[in-house]
Amino acid sequence: MIAGICGGLDPDLDVGTLINPEALRMHTTGATYDHRPPGDAPRRGTLITTEGVSLDPAQSRRFFDEGCLGVDMESAAVAEVCSQRGYEWSVYRCISDRHFDGLLDDRIVATANPDGTGNMAEIKRLLDEDPELVVKLERLGHDAALAARLAAEAAVRGCLALD
Repeated sequence: MIAGICGGLDPDLDVGTLINPEALRMHTTGATYDHRPPGDAPRRGTLITTEGVSLDPAQSRRFFDEGCLGVDMESAAVAEVCSQRGYEWSVYRCISDRHFDGLLDDRIVATANPDGTGNMAEIKRLLDEDPELVVKLERLGHDAALAARLAAEAAVRGCLALD
């Protein structure tokens, strides 16, 4: 079971929206995995997994035009490993940010460590250079915390549906 945040690709889906996809797709290989979570929550669209963060609006638009509602960096890889071993899996991702909202830029993305935590020295340096970025960082932090909480709640519902 995977629970966490993802980037949103559909302008009609707000931050905090649960992505309960019909399928997961690995961007690098095109491999697709059918998503069959426990319970009867409606599924729609695809969650695409990429190897890194991209703020390329043309790429995001292509993903959306291909039916992808969200983008993350792990889910299809987990689905691949589980499928190869015959294990059931499910994913609960909520939108934490949307590239078209203008909150993210390359400078902010570069402040993340490989494990997703913030590089505090780099964040401090960036804020010293541009103190007004604090508004964007506060919004991103709030939205990520909201999305993570909602994804965890959805995962709990998934666990309860196993009974």
